[in-house]
Amino acid sequence: MHHLLYKIKTISILGIFILIGYSANAQTINVDSIKRIYTKNKKIDKQKIDVSNDLAYAIYWKESEEALRYAEEAYEWAKKIGYDEGIANSLWIKGVIHIRIDRKKALNLFEEGYELAEQIDYKIGMCRTQIGITSLYTDFGKIAQSDSILKRLLPIAENIKDDRILADIHYSLSRNGEREGRYLEAIDLLNKVIEFSIKNNDLLKLSQSYGGIAINYQRQGKLKEALEYNIKARQIFEQIGHKRGEISTLTNIGGILYAQKEYEAAIEILIQSYEIAKTQNNSSQTCAILLNISNIYQKQNNPEALACLKRAWSIVDGEDKSIQIAILQSLCTYHISQNSFDEANDYLNQAFALADTFSNKSKLPELWMVKGVYHNKRNQHASAIEYAQKALEEATKRNLNSIVQESMLTMVDSYSKMGNYKNALELYIRHKALNDSIFNESNIRKLTLLESSYEYDKQKREYELEHAKHEMKIKNQRHIIGGVTAIAVLIFVMLVMMYRSSKLKKRILRLQIKNINREIEMQQQEMAAAKLKLVQNAERDSRCIKLLESMEEKAENSLKENMRSLISYYKNQSDNSSWQEFETLFTKITPQFYDQLHQRFPTLTPNERKLCVFLKLNMSNKEIGNITFQSEEALKKARLRLRKKLNIERETNLNTFFQDL
Repeated sequence: MHHLLYKIKTISILGIFILIGYSANAQTINVDSIKRIYTKNKKIDKQKIDVSNDLAYAIYWKESEEALRYAEEAYEWAKKIGYDEGIANSLWIKGVIHIRIDRKKALNLFEEGYELAEQIDYKIGMCRTQIGITSLYTDFGKIAQSDSILKRLLPIAENIKDDRILADIHYSLSRNGEREGRYLEAIDLLNKVIEFSIKNNDLLKLSQSYGGIAINYQRQGKLKEALEYNIKARQIFEQIGHKRGEISTLTNIGGILYAQKEYEAAIEILIQSYEIAKTQNNSSQTCAILLNISNIYQKQNNPEALACLKRAWSIVDGEDKSIQIAILQSLCTYHISQNSFDEANDYLNQAFALADTFSNKSKLPELWMVKGVYHNKRNQHASAIEYAQKALEEATKRNLNSIVQESMLTMVDSYSKMGNYKNALELYIRHKALNDSIFNESNIRKLTLLESSYEYDKQKREYELEHAKHEMKIKNQRHIIGGVTAIAVLIFVMLVMMYRSSKLKKRILRLQIKNINREIEMQQQEMAAAKLKLVQNAERDSRCIKLLESMEEKAENSLKENMRSLISYYKNQSDNSSWQEFETLFTKITPQFYDQLHQRFPTLTPNERKLCVFLKLNMSNKEIGNITFQSEEALKKARLRLRKKLNIERETNLNTFFQDL
């Protein structure tokens, strides 16, 4: 796992690497050049005001107080000389700066700027201020109003051919799409923003777009893609010193690791994010981090979970309804797990009441799902099915796979407890099919391959290019050096070449060794991921089979035999399909293990060889039992028989024996 954290921190992707190197430098040069023009121009005129506004906008995300000083300065100068466009631009920039500080004041500044821009028919000013207004409407949950304004602005921006404004409009539309669950549409819009950002050399908007795509993929349960885009975004945010963006991407990466059940790694990333957030005085981001940490603590039965939620609730911004609903939902879930149903119901009712005042309805499927879990836990199964069904239908429309799965399991459990085994079985089969399709995705391998192959190939090309340049230099020297001097120089150069060539070969050899080591690390990670998947699949199937066994106990005699056959079928299917996939990967990564095992112990049965593999992976009896559907007592006997067959002394640890094989 430490390897994974290291790669998240260091991975470099070629296109982004080149763009960062060029754009970050260009951005710094741009700010410096604006400052030089600002300092050089002593006269208070339109140019001086425009430069002051440009400077404020160039640094607002990094140095808000200084940016506000430049914008206020430009505003006063523009009022003094009657420069209305300068006033409108100053109001817009001050609104942008105040979005973090005071949203109501930001909205007033945008509205004042729009009124002035409209009076003087200043199209760019009208677009900018209205984009600011729509951004706040989105935060306030007024998605329909925001969308309506943005769609009216789009033809105006296209007519004036301003790529930066077009990028801002598409970005704002994508935020609305994400809030309403229109994830594919949001990703398409963000890809257009990326095109504009590369064209305009706008590094900040580029990183925000990558972060937006990551969120949309994560909402759909596509964790591999979400991780890739979060890493791209974080690279740029870190490069340009954008702390808020860095916090967001770290928090999202923590959420992905949590979804992959890498709890310790997720906590490590989230604490890193929390330490940065504390220095930025941003309540929304701090609350989001605390919420993620609390969710992990709940999974680990850590009592600190409740303390994190209470801390988040004490600092949440009263206008940020989305975070408020999320905290109330987590408080409800926590109290359900503690069987504190009155408190859970109180928090759930508060969440629904807040959602009713919030025009963004994307939170409702999750709240309905929690309501279904609440009623199921209280044995109110008809109500549980009603709310889980509502969550299932809406989550299916929005491609929210995790909510779809959880809603299905709640309904399976409720139907089986009500004795409606037909519906329970149908839903279980649907859930298993969906779950299998999700588990087939690989989450890390592609990124690891990108890093190892790119870094090695890049450095090797650099050394080869250096060598080629050196040879060309020698050829040119031959034409101008004559006689004994030429021979002497040539001998000297040849010696240098031999030395450099030897040095180059050694460096390439070190790189090759490094690449081999990385390949080994990658295989180890792949093996760990495969082991995790095998255990997760076994836990999932064990849970479902227990449900079926519970249904079989309560079923009529005429159905019992069919139910037993179905249970036996799923046990065999789960064992065979999971093991075959795992064994193929294990054989590919460690082919020598089976060879040595066969050479030394040719009489082992297939089940005994399978047990040897599990012991080599240092798996516990509980994990092996979940995979093979054997009791702990049966496993102890199997290990004892294996020890006798291999003639291994009792003092020798079986796991250690096979790990050394």
